[in-house]
Order: sequence, then C-alpha cells, then structure tokens
Amino acid sequence: MIKKPAQSLQNLSNSCPDNFSTKIDQPKTIKSHIKEMRNSFLWVVLALCVGGGVSYVLHAQLINIVQKPLGKTLYFTSPAGGLNFLIKLCFTFAVIFVLPVLMYQVVKFFYPLMEKGHKRAVVPFIASSIVLAYAGVVFAYLISLPNALSFLSNFGGQNIEALITADEYYDFVLAYLLGFALMFQIPVIVLFINKIKPQKPGKMMGIQRYIILGSFIIAAILTPTPDPVNQTIMAAPAVVLYQFAVLCVWRINKKNNNLDFVVMKNMPDSLFNNSNTEYVVRRFSPKIIGAFTTKKVARLQLITNKPKNILRTPRISSDFTRPIERSLPRANNIVNYRPRVSPGFRTMDIISA
Repeated sequence: MIKKPAQSLQNLSNSCPDNFSTKIDQPKTIKSHIKEMRNSFLWVVLALCVGGGVSYVLHAQLINIVQKPLGKTLYFTSPAGGLNFLIKLCFTFAVIFVLPVLMYQVVKFFYPLMEKGHKRAVVPFIASSIVLAYAGVVFAYLISLPNALSFLSNFGGQNIEALITADEYYDFVLAYLLGFALMFQIPVIVLFINKIKPQKPGKMMGIQRYIILGSFIIAAILTPTPDPVNQTIMAAPAVVLYQFAVLCVWRINKKNNNLDFVVMKNMPDSLFNNSNTEYVVRRFSPKIIGAFTTKKVARLQLITNKPKNILRTPRISSDFTRPIERSLPRANNIVNYRPRVSPGFRTMDIISA
C-alpha cells in the first residue's frame, strides 16, 4: 500500500518532538551572550589562578631560571622587596600559562560571527603568533640576554662593581624578552597584510633595505643596551623572519594563482544551456557569478574543447582593469582574441577557441 504524501508528512510531524522546531536556527539572545562571556571570563580567571598557584609552588626553580643569565646574587633594598619580586614573578608566569586559554576563549566567542574563509585562517594565525612569541623569548633568553648582561656588567671597569636589585633586574629582563617576542611577530604581520591585500614578492624584496634599517632602529629602541653587537643580535632574526615571510607569501600566492580558475558546467540562469559547454570563471568571485545570474553578461569564455593546461597555467593580461575583464585567462592555445562592446552592458572580452 502506497502512502499518500499528506499522510507521510502527518506521520513525520507526529513523530517529531514538540520543541524540535524551536531548537533549529534559533538566534541567541543578549542574555545568552552575556552568560557565554561570563563563562569564558571564569575559565580565564581559573587558569590564571592555577598558573599563579603552580608558579608559587615552583618559585625557587623560577628564580633560578631568571637569575641564570646574570650568574650573580640579586638584592632588594626594602623590607617588602622580596615579596614584590615574588608577586611579579608568579604573575608573569601565570600570564604566560593563561595566554593559550585566553586566546582560545576569545576565538570561541567570536567564531560564530566569522565568515567561512576567516574561520579557516584565524586559528593558524593565532597558533603561529603564540609559537613565534615563545620562540622569541627562548632565543632572547639563550643567546641575546647573556651577551647583553655580560656587556653591561663589565662596562664600568674593574674598580666599579654592580649591585643589582631584584626588581630592577626583573624589569630589565621582562622588557628585553617582551621586545624579542614582539619582533618575532613579523611573519604573522606580513601574512596578515597579504591576506587582506595580496602582495608581490618582488616588490617586497625591493624594500628589503628599508626593512633592515627599520629593524636596527626598532632594535635600538627595544634593546636597553647601546652596543651595536646586541642590536645586531636582535635585528638579524627580524631580517631572517622577513625573508621567511616573503617566501611564505610567494608560496601562498602561487598556490592561489593555480587555483584561481575553475571550470563550471551549466552556469545557473545563463544563456547557454548546452550540457557540453564549459565556462572558465574565477573562483570566489561574486561579481562574475552575479553577472551570470542576472544575465547581464552572456558569456565570458565559451570553450567547446577544453585545453588540458588551462587550469594549471592560467595567465591574466596586465591591461585588463575591470573585475569582469580580469577573470579572463589568456593561454597559449586560445586564439582570435578580439574585444567587443555591447550597448548598455559592460565591456566583454570574448575569446574563441
């Protein structure tokens, strides 16, 4: 016995729970957003407390780690100097511990509001930023900081001995490590700019001299030592990281150019309904898809016999200026190029195979 459509729909509606429709596509209220923000804040505070407690338990080992580059005894000149130094030390390591948790909660809160392309890019950017910051701190602690402290300690001569307090030494080390952590963010900044507006690697290499000069200027500002040796130690990683960022930009842009064009059959609402017709259009181009959908453009490129290498090596002529025209690849096996202007429409560059 064949059930009627009405009976099938009736049985389906009876089998569903009463609150089934209220749980689908239900927008969140302001109260729910405030509750989610409160939960995220509580997680961050909890992680900060846990990090502070662990830092206090291991404060003897942490003091040895901070004191190791100097290799001398630290002093404090006030009754509460030791307590203030311990609070600063525990709070700093607690912030380092809570930083991944904080970034995770921020991304989790704003993740539903992001677009699909931004969702795939935000996690690698944040993870790379955290890893590079930790790498900068490790590089400064193992290589640059001991040289800077050795230079400054011997700067006064043999008749003058340095009496370094714990607070002043810790502030110096913290500023030094923070400067290197910020300096190691160069690849993330360059890739973020390239994500907003694609850059040309050749042009980026052309301004390398200014990058080197700017690296030494920033190193002179961030580095508390006036000697050129420590400035070079801080500026050299910045130049190397910039070179690495240019290489990443070249690889990313090359990959995007190879995937810039796709073949689509049976474009929606197009004037060509032949199933054997293929159109080469730009991927992620709303203007091109909108032109086909509204029938403002009859065709961009009609290919009866698709060339084998058109998707691998698409090339765009530099004289194309409008977005509708820049979507036309020019390959070696496509001939009879001629421009045509339709009255009342945009300029269309028709390429016949």
